[in-house]
Amino acid sequence: MFESNFQRVVTLLLDDLGGPASVEVRNALQREDALDRIAAMAIDPNSYGDADNFFRDYQAIELLRKLDLPGFQESLEKKAFETFLACEADCAKTNRRLKPFAENYYGSLGDVATRMIPFIQSCKDFIADVLGPIPAELTPSFGKGATYKDTVPLTTIPDKMSSRPTVTDDCYAIVRPMFDRTAWSRAMWECDGSWAPRPPDLVRGNRFTTVPKDNQKRRGICVEPSINVGYQLALGAHLKKRRILMKVGLDLSGPPSENVASVGQLLHRELAKQASIDGKLATVDLSNASDTISRELVRLLLPQAWYELLDALRSKTTLANGRTYYLEKFSSMGNGFTFELETLLFAALISGCGGKIGEDSFVYGDDIITPTKVAIDLLPCLRFFGLTPNKRKTFLTGNFRESCGGDYFLGKAVRPHYIKELPNEPQDWIKLANGLRRVGRNDPGDVLRWYRFRRAWFCVLSNLPTHIRRLRGPEWLGDLVIHDDSWPSVLGRDGIWRWRAYAPIAQPVPLEHFRPSVQLAAALLGVPSEGPAPRGNVAGYRVKWVPGQNDRD
Repeated sequence: MFESNFQRVVTLLLDDLGGPASVEVRNALQREDALDRIAAMAIDPNSYGDADNFFRDYQAIELLRKLDLPGFQESLEKKAFETFLACEADCAKTNRRLKPFAENYYGSLGDVATRMIPFIQSCKDFIADVLGPIPAELTPSFGKGATYKDTVPLTTIPDKMSSRPTVTDDCYAIVRPMFDRTAWSRAMWECDGSWAPRPPDLVRGNRFTTVPKDNQKRRGICVEPSINVGYQLALGAHLKKRRILMKVGLDLSGPPSENVASVGQLLHRELAKQASIDGKLATVDLSNASDTISRELVRLLLPQAWYELLDALRSKTTLANGRTYYLEKFSSMGNGFTFELETLLFAALISGCGGKIGEDSFVYGDDIITPTKVAIDLLPCLRFFGLTPNKRKTFLTGNFRESCGGDYFLGKAVRPHYIKELPNEPQDWIKLANGLRRVGRNDPGDVLRWYRFRRAWFCVLSNLPTHIRRLRGPEWLGDLVIHDDSWPSVLGRDGIWRWRAYAPIAQPVPLEHFRPSVQLAAALLGVPSEGPAPRGNVAGYRVKWVPGQNDRD
């Protein structure tokens, strides 16, 4: 099914893993519908008595599950759009169910209202206490991704400041006094050196697109208008930097780099590890979490001032397949405050069910950890409010737990390696080699596990030219080097160690390319003087020396 060199890597790994799942995957690879068959495979952690046997089968069936093959994008995008419509239908049902509560009309609800009103009030009190007053001032932020009209590769800060910004009516009505004081606004109005009328482009809402998820589906996201998302990000940052969520033990601060977990993620992993041993905590994951947070749920639980602010900043419609949809959901992936909002809402529901946020219960996005006895009440509560626990990734009993990218069986790390792209260029083979090594050596006490990965690892390296195969270095250098225990490095006169690495050649766009007002505004936001490098704009790769830490410890 695959190119011969890649096929050999997969075959060697499956052979050395052994076990019934490896045989099943190998047999499936002989069929034309191999990936469909593999995607349908599943194992039950509760049917295993030890971590090793579970890990071997788990790795075998997960190895290719997220492989994104060319040629299937159109059908996967269709499935993503169908999921978007299904989530909207679910949100519509939830809105009808919650609207009487949000509008304080309980006449027809009977016993349901009697049971739910005290619970809802406790959730509202929790959120009100956490949030406090709305911020008096917000400064827009810039993300790395596309906006409604700023598409790849023109998504750098200067590019976004040079284009005509987009915004919804509701958002602009609230943020305009703040926006008019920004360097971005001044750059927007300047046109060829004159102050010509050049107002933002008013749009109805966001637009729908997809990004890869696994070989069976793509993930639907909504790309926001540029001014909207700038203030959405600012509001999300307000929740983090002002420690509003931290004060109840929810650390959502971002990781120092894309390859390093945040404090909150590391905490979740440690808790999941311990829970796989003693079973005291459950790990809960939600399906399509952000897409099933309904409009009425947010209106019901948030203080009115906060609801009105978030409601003004969000997009209320989505453009998809040439048609505009009025949204039943409140915010989707792509909205700059969705992650913080869903964390807050789920924490409130857990608190209402008896969980002590920051003590025995923790939330990171849609990753939930709470005592098992709380989780028993939480699952039906989530369903009542329109959210769907993911049966495949929710664990209340047994020896397995997973949260925030950490999978554990009786305390042993069993997170498998996922091959997401077919390797082609040297940088792809380096990434694959490092992924196999990282998982193979993830449990220092299990020497046998690495031996099950070694032949596949060496096979991957054999696809690299000799001079690139010699580029070895520590894991913290990422995929610029091949991870190994021996580090051929040089200590410079400045006291900094350097490694030879296979590094991308970026082509920054000089700031002189942009208007003077854009140059000034970008510089104020920290854009380097040599200019920004557009996302994904890599001219090639070459072997070069890269600096590391001041010592090798």
